[in-house]
Amino acid sequence: MIEKEQVLALTDQGLTIFSHYLGFEVNLHRNFRSPFYDDRRASCHIYYDKKSPTYKYYDHDIPPMRGIAFGL
Repeated sequence: MIEKEQVLALTDQGLTIFSHYLGFEVNLHRNFRSPFYDDRRASCHIYYDKKSPTYKYYDHDIPPMRGIAFGL
């Protein structure tokens, strides 16, 4: 079985997973509209968490909607 750490190592710490499922190349310096609901303003972003170390998703409109690429 493939481990979480292996997946993260093969996907630039999860960044390419986000880009694949969002359907666009993630820009870490810009917010975007949520793909999970009718988001009228760009309230989501991807950021690098140094503690994990992984890329994470965060939605400012729905704070519980956050986490790593395969934890949403």
